[in-house]
Amino acid sequence: MNTYSEIHNEFRPRVIVWELAGIHDPESFSTHESLLTIDSIARVAKPIVVFTGPNLMERPDLHEIIAYGRALGLRIIVEARPEELTSEVLRQYAAFGPKVFRLILDGCIVENFETRYKQTPEFRALQDGIQRLKTAGYEIHLGATIKQINIRELAYYHDFALRSAAKGLYCHLSFEPDDVTTTERSELDDVIESIARMKSLSPANMYVSPQCVKYGPMRLSDESDEDGENIEYGVRAEWNHWCLAGKTFAYIGREGKVRLCAGHPMVCGELRTDGYNFKNIWETSEVFMCLRKRELTCRGTREQFREPQATGPAGRPG
Repeated sequence: MNTYSEIHNEFRPRVIVWELAGIHDPESFSTHESLLTIDSIARVAKPIVVFTGPNLMERPDLHEIIAYGRALGLRIIVEARPEELTSEVLRQYAAFGPKVFRLILDGCIVENFETRYKQTPEFRALQDGIQRLKTAGYEIHLGATIKQINIRELAYYHDFALRSAAKGLYCHLSFEPDDVTTTERSELDDVIESIARMKSLSPANMYVSPQCVKYGPMRLSDESDEDGENIEYGVRAEWNHWCLAGKTFAYIGREGKVRLCAGHPMVCGELRTDGYNFKNIWETSEVFMCLRKRELTCRGTREQFREPQATGPAGRPG
């Protein structure tokens, strides 16, 4: 059986999540900075670029940025709040295809014993947004920021995605390392593994996963009895996961710092001090290069790089 490294021996970004904040944010990239970065991304690969961030839809240059990225062969996805996707906006972006938007579930789905989902203004706006997308011919894609260890909440997100006939439920793992105690680290893995179980309960054409991890069968090592006889070897039915940071995934913060993911502060490079050269950061970052030598789970990556805001690995493989 091929190892994960053998299967994924070509390290090119396939998904980049980019917090492209609103134009009035003092740390936000200008139009020129954004286009320079997109140009550099396209020189290393043709990944999916997911734009996210507060007040993103207010940017007057958003349409121009997306058009430029698509002209270079990138797939662009924009995460938006339901109320931001008006019929006029959907008409404006229709030329980019039916998958350009992803509705954010944050704050919209709240459990209710009698009605299943609490009928808040945010929930009604979500339902209206989904209907507008369907009417305009867009696919339904949903995103959720996972900030706390709450598997029940995650299950409600999945339930809503199924009931909405969504084509995807994309989970952003945004745990701060200092907020996850030693006793909670195994529970954090439980959250990620719960998502894997949801995949088996989803339609074949529905994507359910964090985009920063890869799931696969868990391989057992050799186990021997007291006489040295092999007693078990093979593949378990359970699914394990691997961190894809530096292998096929990267995260760009609103200030232009390239990080492992939304939930890890480790800085792998800074676009503003490196001439907006994402390609150079991707290919030369010591952190990324270190990760490419190892097969780590999400928790393993957190334990490997514990020091926040460092430019190099806090610990190296032994």
